[in-house]
Formats: sequence, C-alpha cells, structure tokens
Amino acid sequence: MKRILAIADDFTGAAEIAAAGLRCGLNSRVLRVSAADDFDGLTVIDTDSRLLPPEEAAAAVEYALGGVKPTSYELVYKKTDSVLRGPVAAEVMAVLKALGRPRVEPRQV
Repeated sequence: MKRILAIADDFTGAAEIAAAGLRCGLNSRVLRVSAADDFDGLTVIDTDSRLLPPEEAAAAVEYALGGVKPTSYELVYKKTDSVLRGPVAAEVMAVLKALGRPRVEPRQV
C-alpha cells in the first residue's frame, strides 16, 4: 500500500483529506504532530496554522514535520484553503525546508 503524507492548516481541511483517502480505500489518520512513519496509507497532519502570522505558521509547520522522514512517503501533499486563506506561501516554504526539498515538483497521479 502507498504511504502518503498530507499537511493541512486546519482540522476541517485535514478531515476532508482523510475522508477522501477513506473513500479511495486508504487507511487514513489525522494527527496534530508527526508520528512514526510506519503507517501504511494516508497520514494527514493538522498544523492549526491558518490564522497565524506567516512566521508563526511556518514554525508550526516545521514543528509538526520535525520527525518526518521524506523518504518514508511516496507522495507529499500540502492542502491549502480553496480561497487561499492563511499564510499559504510561508507554509509551503516551511514544508520544503522541513522535508529538505529545494522546490515543489509537480507530479501527475
């Protein structure tokens, strides 16, 4: 089974992604911080960072991803609000930093 990581900026977004995973037949879980990378299926981390200033949102994302090993996941997805509320750019940059990626790479699924 695939291991997929999604990072959401609020609980409703995290739950939405986890429910989509369940509908697609994936084991799904929602966490507030990273956990062991041995879960087969979809792990969604809620950073609760949408209403924070950019610097604090970035720090919340980096903290939540502190124990994540990027090689443990076949796909990493950053969930954003549909109307781009919140410090989206700061959070995306924090995901890249936390996972040691130099840039976003589009991938066809």
